[in-house]
This record gives sequence, structure tokens and C-alpha cells, in this order.
Amino acid sequence: MLHAVEHNKTKMHRRYLGERDENEKMVKGEDEIVSTIFGALDFLPPQDIFKFWQEALSNKLPCDLADKNAAIAFWQKNNGIEPDIVVTIGEWTLLIECKWSSGLSGEDQLSRQWLEFLNQEERKNAFHILIAHEAQKIVETQEKTVWGDRLIALSWRDIKSVFYKLSGDKTPLERWAKLSDRFLKDIGVYHFTGFSQFSGYKTDAIAARFFNQEGKQMSESQTDAGKAIFQIVSRVSEIGSQIEALLAKLDDELRSSLKDCGYKIDNSFASGFKDESTWVYVNAFYNIPITSKKSGVTRYLGFQVSLIGDGALASDEEPALHVFYWSVQCDKENYIVAGESDDEIIAKRLYRYLWDKDSWSYTVRLAKIDSPEDLDKYIVKPSIELLKASEEGKLDDQTVKEILPDEFFSDGFLVELPFWEKPKSK
Repeated sequence: MLHAVEHNKTKMHRRYLGERDENEKMVKGEDEIVSTIFGALDFLPPQDIFKFWQEALSNKLPCDLADKNAAIAFWQKNNGIEPDIVVTIGEWTLLIECKWSSGLSGEDQLSRQWLEFLNQEERKNAFHILIAHEAQKIVETQEKTVWGDRLIALSWRDIKSVFYKLSGDKTPLERWAKLSDRFLKDIGVYHFTGFSQFSGYKTDAIAARFFNQEGKQMSESQTDAGKAIFQIVSRVSEIGSQIEALLAKLDDELRSSLKDCGYKIDNSFASGFKDESTWVYVNAFYNIPITSKKSGVTRYLGFQVSLIGDGALASDEEPALHVFYWSVQCDKENYIVAGESDDEIIAKRLYRYLWDKDSWSYTVRLAKIDSPEDLDKYIVKPSIELLKASEEGKLDDQTVKEILPDEFFSDGFLVELPFWEKPKSK
């Protein structure tokens, strides 16, 4: 299947996108995807099995397992429990449950797997991994005391990211990773790879092929105009996929960090609005409801992506990503726009709003974000630290400078204020 997808010799994988033969009564898409992607591990050497799962688990496995025997089994039963995958590496066990379009088979499916498939001794050297589109949200519903820190949430985007990182053409592992990365992309899974890939896009050159200097369409090159439209729309689609992947990655990382800090969080929600043509999104909003540990008040930690319009960096012709913590949700009625403001500016990098002293925001240049590490450094960690500081009443110059250091300016990520004004109705 993987080779057929790579060479465009099949459309069978489109069944996982909902395109079904009318004569098919049932498609076991979840099991087929698990077998198609992970089945190749059964034929790879132990070192490759270890390398893949060590990468997926962010190096949580002991390093000395690299030289140990490894094996993988599918749909193995024990005590009536059947996880999708069981990986053994030396004395360690990885218990893996995969979900594609379905939810858990009962609220206790994961806890029963952990407690009944593995015995007490086996659990001492084991991780339980859930792979699902919204794995983090599912894991948040589970009782943490059952696993301690051994229940790991991995989204399909995370798995694709591992494949992308390991991809190549030199070794069987690299080749399998490359084919699996392509397969996941073709069934609708994207991961965040950054915006620098768009830096070589010759916007002026393409515009010149489409229009003359007076801005009138050039009738002599209809073919070039068609190519320009095709290329531009293709790029817009690719950028949209990256923004979707970025927002999803931020949601996963922030929710995980907030939960680790003991905050009560509710389901995230997204919204946005389009330009006058209704073809292109101008702003996209993502809100995570958080209930304060001290006051019990619910506020919203989130981000606003402004591609064009009054929320973007118009003077630099750049899109912006605004990080906020508000008492109201960010949406098409209340959002961050450019202009003058009487609100308090702390250290030229953080807005603290007159209408609510506990609400704040800061802004980074969207196009500078080029990796998950950038997301962690410039958004996830600072937003959590600012949240803690605001709850403790310590949003002063020194604290803000420590959380958003001068380095963020020199790196080109942080936008210097004054530049933005308080949320207002659209």
C-alpha cells in the first residue's frame, strides 16, 4: 500500500477520508491504518524499532535499550484485553492503543488495558501510549493516579512528525518513514514544519506575470496567468494546512502544560472570520477556558492568528500571532487590532488592559515560527509563566523582562509595543 500511494497507483487509501465503495458494508479503517503504517516495524531490526519509539517518546526510554532485543506484536490478547500494538524492548514494554475515527470503547478501556493486560511487575517498566487525533484531550479525562507519568498522549500529527524527522532514502528505516509520512499526508494528517519553506516564494515575480506595471491584467499571457493563479492558490492551501497544524500543536502543548501545573481546563474552541470575498480567513482565534486555582474565575488563554487586515503587522506587511489571557473569549466581536491605545504597556512587550488588569497579551511574528521548539520557547513557556505571574500579581517590568527577554527582540520574534490596542468590536 505505501509504495502504491507514493507512486499514485491507488485510491484505496481514500476510504479513510470517507470515500467508500457503496457495496462495502464495513471498513475497518483503524486496523488497516495501524497495519499499513506500523506493520513494517515487524521486519526491521531491533535498533530501528528502538530508534522510532525513542523518538516518538521524546527520549523517555533508557538509552541502554538501544542494543537490546526488540519485538512488536499486533492485537495480542491477554485476560480478554486486546491492545492494538505491544512493543517489547529489552525489559521494557510499550502498550499502544490507536484511535482513528472512533473514541474509546468505554471510559475504562485504557485503565483496563494498563491494569489487566500487564501485571504489577510488568508495569514498573512500561509506558502506555494512546495515538489519536485528539489524544491529549482523551488523556485529560483519565485518572492520573492509575499511571503516574506513564500514560503518553501522541496525536497522529506527532507520529507524522516523527516520520518526517526520520525520513530519507539511505536505510530501510528512513525509507519506511518517508513512505509513511506521505501516506499520512494523503489521508489528511499534517504536522507543523514551519513557515521558512515559503520564504523562497517569488510573490513579486508571479504578480508581474499576471499584471503589468499599471495593475492591468496582461492579455498576452493567459497561460502565465493561469499558472500564477494555480501556484498562488496552492500556496495559500499549504499555508492554511501549516496554520491548522500550528494551532493544533499549540493546543496540545498548552493543555498538557496547564494540566501539569494543576489548572482546571475545559474544551478548547476555535473560530474566525474571512475577508469580504469570503475566500480567505483574515483572523483565526483559539481559546482555552481556564479556571483559576485561586479565584475560581474562568478566563481564556489562547492565540489570534492575523494573516491580513487590522490585526496583522500592516507596516511590515507581515502576519502576526497574538498570545492573550482574557476575561472574555477572543472572537470576531472582540479581537486585537492595530492602533493607538491608553492601556498599560509593560517593558515595551506586554499589554495589560485597563478594562481588566488581569488580562494581557503579547505579539510575535508568525512567519518567524519555524519549528515545535520555537513554539515552546516563544509561546508555550512564556504564556504559562505570564499566567502564573498575573495570578500572583507580579506583572511588573522585571518579571515580564525575565519571561519575555530582550533576546526575543534580537531573534526577531517579539513585536515591540506600542503597536496594538485593546480588543474592540469589529
